[in-house]
Amino acid sequence: MLNAGRIPNEIIRTEFFNKVRSALVSARNVAQIDHPGIRGKAREIFVQDMLRPILPPYVEFGSGKIADSKGNMSAETDVVIYSRQTLPPLLFESNFGIYPAEAVVYAIEVKSKLTLKEVQTTIEKFTRLREMQYLPSALNERYEQIAPNSAPAIPCLFAFDTDIVEGGKDELERYRECDPNADTSPLVPVFCVAGRGYWWFKPNEPKEKWIKHLPTSEHEEVIEFIGGVANTIPDQVMRKGSPRFGEYIIRPRQFEKH
Repeated sequence: MLNAGRIPNEIIRTEFFNKVRSALVSARNVAQIDHPGIRGKAREIFVQDMLRPILPPYVEFGSGKIADSKGNMSAETDVVIYSRQTLPPLLFESNFGIYPAEAVVYAIEVKSKLTLKEVQTTIEKFTRLREMQYLPSALNERYEQIAPNSAPAIPCLFAFDTDIVEGGKDELERYRECDPNADTSPLVPVFCVAGRGYWWFKPNEPKEKWIKHLPTSEHEEVIEFIGGVANTIPDQVMRKGSPRFGEYIIRPRQFEKH
């Protein structure tokens, strides 16, 4: 929950409001163009105008698939925020490749306009992400686990617009209809729809576990979503610890002793 007594830096805050406002206008203008590359353009606007400015230097972003050391592979993901200092990615292009699950902080799907089908496909994608098996965050000198597994990637959804009419069904209500575990173990625990709200799941709440940030004319909900992502990154990277990359490339086999 946000601290009501917190006073932000108004210069920095105003600049981010301007970035968000400009990004939303650009995304909505692009969405009116009938072209197959629109989905990629929405992702580009989200990354360059809204995400890149808040990322600390020890994390990077890309797109592609997330993999674990057991051979599990996620569906293709729009935006992957990852820590190269945790484990290195396998890049085929500058920002496209395969990312070790332990290195991934956020897996984000970006939508120009959120529809029922887009909600369903996002849930399907993140079902595969939940199957990832994470390596221990720390081992002793004899390779025995001495700490919990690395912090899992956080699934997240961001949409510039929605097909739900004003005054109609709430975005969380629609999500609940698509995910039977929405109120116990949601597959998409964080999502933001510009102009409609920002929701995140807080499992230790005694009653309503979904926290909603109401929208404002200045799109406070988007600013709070971006701020939430920024606040989460340092702790998540720290919790990832020092998993062993060798688990990804060394095949078990018999060795002779001399």
